[in-house]
Amino acid sequence: MPALISVIIPVYKVEAYIAECLDSVLSQSHRNIEVICVDDCGGDGSLAIAERYAEQDSRVKIIRHEHNRGVGPARNTGMDAAKGDYIFFIDPDDIMVKACLTNLLAEAEKSGADVTVGTFEAFPDDPSSDADIRRANTSNRNRIQHKDIRFEVSEKNYFAATNGQSFAVWAKLYRTDFLARNKVRFIDVNFYLEDMGFCFKVTACAPSCWLTDVLCIRYRLRGSSITGVKLEEQEERRRQDGWNVLEDAIAFIRSKYEAIIAEAYVEQLYAKASLNSYFEKSYCNGLLNIVWIPHSKKISFFGLHLYREKVKKDGTKVYKVLGIPVWKNRHPFA
Repeated sequence: MPALISVIIPVYKVEAYIAECLDSVLSQSHRNIEVICVDDCGGDGSLAIAERYAEQDSRVKIIRHEHNRGVGPARNTGMDAAKGDYIFFIDPDDIMVKACLTNLLAEAEKSGADVTVGTFEAFPDDPSSDADIRRANTSNRNRIQHKDIRFEVSEKNYFAATNGQSFAVWAKLYRTDFLARNKVRFIDVNFYLEDMGFCFKVTACAPSCWLTDVLCIRYRLRGSSITGVKLEEQEERRRQDGWNVLEDAIAFIRSKYEAIIAEAYVEQLYAKASLNSYFEKSYCNGLLNIVWIPHSKKISFFGLHLYREKVKKDGTKVYKVLGIPVWKNRHPFA
């Protein structure tokens, strides 16, 4: 019998989207799935929609929280109930690409990896919103891309391993026994950036990872979503929650390893967090622009590229300083 995949969906105030999400999951060509919808008490019509799907398809299971607990705890509840050989996370406002599970499972079984990483494409929820269109274009342009890359994580390459994949938990297939054996869970508090902490923990458990170009998720960018809202108080909460999530991951690592190995992981984790290697900022009313993302790094002043790094389709890198090509496959400032 084909492997059973547990698809975990936290459900909270997504009445407008949950049906489309469930349709995309239930129409997958890989049929041996269980779809675990965890109702996190949003108070809208999301639960009623999910219940209708459960009545029509026995693969859909619904678990209800007694009160709102947050995305991370909802995913933990889903993992506790999962019976599958693999676990796949999807957010309720996103869409699973056709044949995603078939293709990702084939890669997982071919590689034998603990974590099989696919990719995604972003799209704006409101196609008339210039801001959402720009965010989607930026996300697609800057997403980490990979094809048939295998690596084993250890304390010696932890920093590079965390740079080699996104911090989203979706678009990845996890072996259930790997997560259970290592007791990997989301922080059990309603924090932003809980998926980042989960990914730090997973990667610290020395998994074998297989990075593939299988397209898994159509990632909906919503102006009203947690990631879309840019109000000052929410940004402040994100910063504070980020440190709480980081400290939780560090405590997990220190509980797992002897001190010398744990500190090797922690040192790299602090470096990863402090370098903030994914950002785009402008200064002096846009005269100075800095873009620092995994596959497009540049510093421009008055429109002149002081420094630019470009990754070509064949994986090679080209560097330019003041528009002049310099060393190939080597950082010019190293």
